[in-house]
Amino acid sequence: MNGSHKWIVAGAALVALGAGIALGLARNAAQPATPTTATVYDAPRALPDVSLIDETGTALASTDLRGGWSWLFFGFASCPDVCPATLGIIASTMEQLPVAQRPDVFLVSVDPERDTPQVLAPYVRYFDPAFRALTGPLEQIETLASGLYATFAKVPLDNGGYTMDHFSGIYFINDQAQVVAVSTSPHLPAQLASDYLAIRNSQ
Repeated sequence: MNGSHKWIVAGAALVALGAGIALGLARNAAQPATPTTATVYDAPRALPDVSLIDETGTALASTDLRGGWSWLFFGFASCPDVCPATLGIIASTMEQLPVAQRPDVFLVSVDPERDTPQVLAPYVRYFDPAFRALTGPLEQIETLASGLYATFAKVPLDNGGYTMDHFSGIYFINDQAQVVAVSTSPHLPAQLASDYLAIRNSQ
C-alpha cells in the first residue's frame, strides 16, 4: 500500500469513527434523563382540596398552584435543624436551575399555632427572597398532609414547650396542581436539580 492509499484509508477510518461518535451522542441526547433519587408516581395525583393562607396573609387554594410548577415541603419556623438545612439545600438547588424553569417553593407549616404569616415571611425569605410559605387551620394542613401521605406530630418537651416531628420529603407539583413525585432525604442540590428537570421535561 503506497503512502497516498494509507492516508485515504486512515481518513476514511477517522470519518467513520467521527460518525459513530456523533451517532452515539445523538442517541444519548434523544433519550430523556431519568431521576436518580426521586420517586415518580405511576400517575399524577391531584392535590387535596384545601384553602390556606400564604406568608402575606392572602388566601391560597390548591387550585391556585395551577399554571406553574411548585415544590412543597412540610416544616416549621422554629425547627432547629432539618427545616433550615433543607431550605438551604433548596436555595442552592435553585441556583443550578434555569431561571425560567425554577419552581415556586412553599414551606407548609405543621405548626400553625406559632407560625403566623408575620413569622413565616421573614423566615423563608432569609433563604431565598422568592420562597413562600403556607399556614392556616390545623385541619386544613392535616388534610393536605394526609393526601400526600406526609406525617407530622406535636412532641412535648420537658420545659413545657413542644417541637414538631414531620416528614421531610420535597413534593414536585406540576402545572396542573398534581403531585408527580417526591424526593426524600438526604437531599443534594445537584441531584434535586437533575431529578426535577428530568421529571419536568418528561411531562
